[in-house]
Amino acid sequence: MSGPKLRNDYLRMFGYYDEVPKAVYAAVCASLLSTGGDHPEVVPAKFAEEWSLLHEQGIVPQALTKSARKALAGAVKDDLGGVADVD
Repeated sequence: MSGPKLRNDYLRMFGYYDEVPKAVYAAVCASLLSTGGDHPEVVPAKFAEEWSLLHEQGIVPQALTKSARKALAGAVKDDLGGVADVD
């Protein structure tokens, strides 16, 4: 598998990023975002929220896609302005 064209400090934390299939990263990410898979409905919005924050902070150069912006816009917001947790 070829590695990503762009690198960031988060990728470097793994040390073995290039050895892990994207599907595995997606599964782990979805599990973490959805409280172990208990709330899969929050994954698209929570993922988009985190992506947006990382982009705003200059950690990832890629801006949200149209689909990600739509997921974020449709999310229920909590009192602090972030995507509401379901717990």
